Amino acid sequence: MRKVIFVVLGLFFLIAVLLGAGTFWLGLEAKQQYNNILQQASTFQNVYVSNESYSRGFLRSQARTGVEIRTPGACKPGEEPLRFTLVHDIRHGPLPLWESLIGEKPRKPALAIIETQIELSPETQSRLKKAFGEISETPTIINHTTFFLGGNGESQLVIPAFQQTIGKVDKVTVDWKGLTSNVAFDADFKTFTGSLSASGLETFGKDGKLGMEGIESAFNVHEVPSGLFLGDVSLDVSLVEFSGNGNGQRFSINDLQMKTSSQASNDTINYSMAMRIEQTMADDTAYGPGGYELQLRKLDAASLAKLQRVAQEVQTQFPQQPADQITQMMIAKYAQILPDLLKKSPEIEITQLSLNTNDGAFTGKAKIVFDGTNAATLNNPLLLLNAVTAHAEFTIADRLLQRILESISKKEIIAANNQGKGAVLSEEEISALAAVKTAKRLETLVEKNSLVHEHGNYKASADYRQGQVILNGRPVTLQELVL
Repeated sequence: MRKVIFVVLGLFFLIAVLLGAGTFWLGLEAKQQYNNILQQASTFQNVYVSNESYSRGFLRSQARTGVEIRTPGACKPGEEPLRFTLVHDIRHGPLPLWESLIGEKPRKPALAIIETQIELSPETQSRLKKAFGEISETPTIINHTTFFLGGNGESQLVIPAFQQTIGKVDKVTVDWKGLTSNVAFDADFKTFTGSLSASGLETFGKDGKLGMEGIESAFNVHEVPSGLFLGDVSLDVSLVEFSGNGNGQRFSINDLQMKTSSQASNDTINYSMAMRIEQTMADDTAYGPGGYELQLRKLDAASLAKLQRVAQEVQTQFPQQPADQITQMMIAKYAQILPDLLKKSPEIEITQLSLNTNDGAFTGKAKIVFDGTNAATLNNPLLLLNAVTAHAEFTIADRLLQRILESISKKEIIAANNQGKGAVLSEEEISALAAVKTAKRLETLVEKNSLVHEHGNYKASADYRQGQVILNGRPVTLQELVL
């Protein structure tokens, strides 16, 4: 019996030693993983991170990360960038059994669990107070990250609901409904999948009310050898609504859906984007459903990666330059990369563009193809034009086009009337003149073959080849395209 007791005690002692050794070793590994996170975060554009402190214990460690955000052109000369600190509570594995601040419990053995909160410096708090006035206590934003034994992990961000009034003179009340985000990542930080869910947001101010409801997003992206992140991203918004105070302005979008997809094919990238809106309201006029689909094909992967690096380098080297100067510098550098970007003969195509209205529908499509077989000549803008072929076509209900042109004509007549050209006109007279002007304009467009009228629709089809425009089957000059 005594031997059995000694064996049991020995096993318990061995397990305790192994757990202790494992916890100590995983504590070392947790610090290494923390350093890996800092290294990855240092690649983010305009964000600079540094380790302020790391205090390692047996079961848990504490760390502080300094974050500095330098948005090009945003800081005035002599003004310090925005700074804050991320405070980390790191709990070592393999069995971190306690519950997290957001109520999460580990589901399996883990390398470490990191709870992160934001701490604003007195300087940043003072700047926020100066910009927005007195701010009540901000909500506790928590990020909960678990690193599993294989190095992969998952992270959950929680921004709880809150109400806040900001501003000194023109006060704005913000009613935030809360947000939760979940992300899973691999050990190399090269694959990310996850989702985001936000109940909504409402802001109230002197100009009116702006609200959003039902925000949902999902993504699945991975890094390819060129350094680009490719994959699928979606965004759904149930409602976006604005209503003005006292001026009757109203605008809303119901059921907005967006999806993007990017994939590598050998040494090229194919990208697609689709957007759909169930209904949009402008004042009391409804439009929809409508949407479009865009595709970019055969983009040179190496050139896209170079464009990405150039943008990061310029904004890192000149963080305090005005935004317009940074834009000019990037455009100049992009122009040098353009021939290589076009050498795979890329294509841009709007495969579908549509909008339904009470006055009829609009549909269209377009495609542009670049001939990159002689990429060296593409440095010359004139030769670049000869390397482009394009096609576009659309169909629009006659009543819808009439309404659009009448609206344009009304604005032209009102502008001329306000400048004292002629007698003051009433609303009815302006509408009558706009209708006459629109009828003449449409008649001229049809006579010039710029539009074709058939079956209750106006149609047009245009092609561009070798510097020549062919409109509805007839070669035309650029002067002829001007109304």
